[in-house]
Amino acid sequence: MKALIKKRILDFGLLVLVVLASLIGCEYLLRWLSPQVDEIDIMFRYDPLLGWSFVPSKTGTIIYPGEAHHRISTNSDGFRDSEFSSMDSSKKRIFVIGDSFTSNIAVGLESVFTEKLENRLLGYEVRNFGVNGYSPVQEFLLLETLLRRHERPDLAIVMLYMRNDFDENMAKYWFYPRPVARFSEDGENLEIVMLGGGESDLNSPNEFPEPPTRSHLYSLFINVYRSFEARALDGYSSSIHTPPEFYLAATDPSAETLRKIDVMRALMVEFQNLCDSMDVPLVFVLAPSILQADSEYWQHVFDAKGIGKGSHDRNLPNQYLIDHAFENGMLLLDLLPALSAEYDAGRDTYNRIESHWNTWGNEVVADEIFRFLEKERLIEY
Repeated sequence: MKALIKKRILDFGLLVLVVLASLIGCEYLLRWLSPQVDEIDIMFRYDPLLGWSFVPSKTGTIIYPGEAHHRISTNSDGFRDSEFSSMDSSKKRIFVIGDSFTSNIAVGLESVFTEKLENRLLGYEVRNFGVNGYSPVQEFLLLETLLRRHERPDLAIVMLYMRNDFDENMAKYWFYPRPVARFSEDGENLEIVMLGGGESDLNSPNEFPEPPTRSHLYSLFINVYRSFEARALDGYSSSIHTPPEFYLAATDPSAETLRKIDVMRALMVEFQNLCDSMDVPLVFVLAPSILQADSEYWQHVFDAKGIGKGSHDRNLPNQYLIDHAFENGMLLLDLLPALSAEYDAGRDTYNRIESHWNTWGNEVVADEIFRFLEKERLIEY
């Protein structure tokens, strides 16, 4: 009897060892062949001017269950693009400045609109200077830095995201601290409050936490679950929060909303003055949110929030900036009509959950920008 018990204990112990060895083997196979842990956090580092930037020459896995699973890389200059050519080459250059709608990490590099635009413009290099989470304040400081280094492009494009850029101009933190904009006490001048400008920063260069080590096997199960969950949705995610677009789209906006709009308008003037001083043509491009572009989605959220009809206009956030650009002689392209037309035709241009442009959306955006530049005679080819 004792021998039988001992044998069963040994068999059980052997089974446990086999299971553990199998799990460890699967873990290392996944890490090697198909990483399952999203590594977006490791792609950033502290920047004393801008708050954060991409880590140069870094590669990481990007995972949005059901929508994206691929590797992204940054170049030696710290941007999501191929290596930039030398400034003394014969190519003309277009600088595209923006946030995650410009870096576009949810699609492969070859699908990003800047790559597609470059492919259509013979003799041009379109440089992607998009960094996730950047506000227009950070984008202004980045463009100023590039131009002050004597990197003069033939054209600058600034992408403004209509969902959160109005808020982020005045919000001090993303994952990391950031410079912000505000009006002077007399309300006459726009001021940019730099990092370390008399206020304690949340993180210093040595305080950025390393992301915890996570199991790829465990993440595989989570990703599969979330993928099925995403497919089971009716196409519209619910939220207890009111989307920022609804504050901006209110036909009777609050004083706080009007202040955010005024800051954005003032920043646009700063952009224009900077580029004029360097003799660089500038184009603003308005990137609407998925909520604005998809009329059915807009109505779904509208009904879910119980907001009265006639109190909001999804075109209004864009119109504030369109009118401002017209009054000040600025070049501006609004992408909302083109992206809305695609949804009306039954063609999605955004990832539903991740909420940035999908491959087709990037194609549409590249086409719209190309036609605008051609119409305004800003390109030669």
